[in-house]
Amino acid sequence: MKRGWTYAVAAALLGLLAGCEGRGHYSSVPDAFVYIQVNIPVYYPHLNGIGFSECFTKDDINVTQQNRDNWVRATGYGGVLVYAAPSANPDNLSGVEYQAYDMCCPNELDPDVRVWPDSTGIYAVCEKCGSRFDLSSYGMAASASNPSKENLKRHYATRVGNILTVTQRYND
Repeated sequence: MKRGWTYAVAAALLGLLAGCEGRGHYSSVPDAFVYIQVNIPVYYPHLNGIGFSECFTKDDINVTQQNRDNWVRATGYGGVLVYAAPSANPDNLSGVEYQAYDMCCPNELDPDVRVWPDSTGIYAVCEKCGSRFDLSSYGMAASASNPSKENLKRHYATRVGNILTVTQRYND
């Protein structure tokens, strides 16, 4: 009888662990729809270079704007910061890997209080509390100095040909 309970408990624990897969980081920044699609060479050629970034906020663009080469539909909770990082993939011939983050500071949780890239391009800094986030930390945007205890909320960023697409990423 004891062996039956042992197997039942082990099976229950494995089931719980399997259900948690892919949820390694929780962000307190609320989920919001993100869909940005842009033509890099035409509108944002600086993003072809490592260490450069671009910010997309609802204040800067019309969320229903559409034309042939540049389509922005939704910019998340506080806006989206796209960072061009060095690629760790040897098959990536451009050498650039795109990372995207919500611009809402996780310490403030106000969509109108944003992080912006500093003059070095390596850090994003909260305009209110001064929290700094290391954009060069391999896709983590790790909190480099307090008061924030969380990293920036991540989004998916993929480039196919000339087109960069950013979409939301929930509780990765």
